[in-house]
Amino acid sequence: MTFGIFLLNFSGSQITMRHRAALSEALNQTNQGDLWRTLRLMLGFTVVMELTGTMLLASLWVPQMGWSSGLYYSFFHAVSAFNNAGFGLAADSLTGYVGNPLVNSVISMLFILGGLGFIVVADMLNKRRFQEYALHTKVMLIATVVINAVAMLAILMLEHGNPNTLGALNEPSDKLWAAWFQAVVPRTAGFNTVDIAALYPSTAFLMMGLMFIGGGSGSTASGIKLSTFVILLLATRTFLRQQERPVIFGRSLSARIVTKALATTIISLFCVISGTFLLAMIEPGDFLNLAFEAVSAFGTVGMSRGVTANLSAAGQVIIMVLMLIGRVGPLTFAFLIANRPGERIRYPDGQISVG
Repeated sequence: MTFGIFLLNFSGSQITMRHRAALSEALNQTNQGDLWRTLRLMLGFTVVMELTGTMLLASLWVPQMGWSSGLYYSFFHAVSAFNNAGFGLAADSLTGYVGNPLVNSVISMLFILGGLGFIVVADMLNKRRFQEYALHTKVMLIATVVINAVAMLAILMLEHGNPNTLGALNEPSDKLWAAWFQAVVPRTAGFNTVDIAALYPSTAFLMMGLMFIGGGSGSTASGIKLSTFVILLLATRTFLRQQERPVIFGRSLSARIVTKALATTIISLFCVISGTFLLAMIEPGDFLNLAFEAVSAFGTVGMSRGVTANLSAAGQVIIMVLMLIGRVGPLTFAFLIANRPGERIRYPDGQISVG
């Protein structure tokens, strides 16, 4: 969508108000001046981060592979990481660098920054103090730190004794790097430094949850988005405390925001459940592996437990449709629902038993 707006602008074509409204909604901007400023920042920040990642990775891979292959290898992985694509040039992704601090830190920082969302990055560049950040920026930063730390500790505990993953690593530092990388990568990055098919079922299920949550709004990541997950948690806490509205950082959230988060999540769950059901119906194999495949496709993560190549043509179509819906569908549906014309008729309140 952003690229299309740039093409229209450079060609001199007029951008309709509907297109401006859609882009402003996706980037959380209130006026056209802020919108164009954000678009320029998105382009500049992307170029800077990908070139920086290329230079850092080149310091390792150029001495190993030579200038031509080393630079190409570095640039490919920097672009793939920042854009949360997860494609690697090696058949085993990055498993050969499971304990390498440079590869683990650079690749993970690239896809974390790409997954935060450009509106968060723009806010951080324009302001210096945490107290001055917008509410969305505060929520994303805190939630990203918390979910990454919790996921890392969980994977470290679950896989510590697995002889095919963390248990096969002798150095404690290698175990920590592997746990860190696999904790942050499911939120749509797609790389791996351990064999995903060898993970315990409990770890695979945890990673399915992380893949479903995804990254930040207006980012290169997919999933329902981390901010949506936080809103659902806040809404649940509000109900349990018998409060009227969710409150965070001294700000209350409107019913419109909660409804949009709920609609996005329900649509996403419906797509994942439907895709998993269809795969289980037409494909042989372990149910967990098929469900993992469906969630990974919807979150556009790209990780697999080894069944992708064995899917039939119909199964591949299901995976492709899930990837397309995951990248475009939930946000589009939520946007349409949240921006429908107001109701002209107010109906009497009704009661339906819940719980």
